[in-house]
Formats: sequence, structure tokens, C-alpha cells
Amino acid sequence: MQGVVLAGALIARRTGKTPNRLLAAFVVALALHLASVAYYTPTIVAALPGLFGVSYPLPFVFGPLVYLYAHTASDRTRRLTPRDAWHAMPFLVVVALAIPVYALSGPDKLSLLLQLQAGEKPLIFRLIDPIK
Repeated sequence: MQGVVLAGALIARRTGKTPNRLLAAFVVALALHLASVAYYTPTIVAALPGLFGVSYPLPFVFGPLVYLYAHTASDRTRRLTPRDAWHAMPFLVVVALAIPVYALSGPDKLSLLLQLQAGEKPLIFRLIDPIK
């Protein structure tokens, strides 16, 4: 909740809109990633299996958001350009690769979670985890 409140305060500021929005996006992404730790407790994940894997690609936005924040904060005249969208590519690739996991039914997601906890990783996870 603190991350969401901080992000709201950053967005509400009238000065430095671009850097503040990038920092707010980073704070929200980090808050969601941290909240996933609580999500993976057995009772919550069993009650809400549809959210399984939602936080998996988030670490791929941390670096680009901090990088773009630093650039826009240090040069107040700099605005985001279409070229900056390339920084989102790793995140978008991981999301695209994870679509088959997101499309699984709730029981299938729970089964996959049990597989992962037993140390049996599908190929996609073995490829992405070292990069992550």
C-alpha cells in the first residue's frame, strides 16, 4: 500500500511530470513484485490461482524504468521518445513467452507451481531465470 500511496503522490506533483511518472511506475512495479511474496503463501495462491505468474516479468522493467528516470531527472528538457520504447522489449518478450502459462486454468497453474517447487522447471523458465 505504501508503494501505491507514494506513486499517487509522485503522479500528483505538478513539476517534473515525466521523471515523477517513471519513478511512480518503478515504485508500483516494485510494490507488486514485493506483494507477490505474500501471494505465494499456500492459502492465497490456492484461493487466487489466476494471478499466478503475474509478477514474474516485473524485474525486467526495473532497470529500464530507473535508467529512463535518471535520464529525464538529470535533463529536465528530455522527454520520452518512441526510441525509448525499446527499453520495454525484454519485459514484453517475457510477457509474450509467458502467455501459455497465463492461459492455463487455475488447477493447471497450481500444478505448475507444485512442479516448480519440486525443482522441475519447464524449458521457458530455465531460459529466462538466468537472465532475470
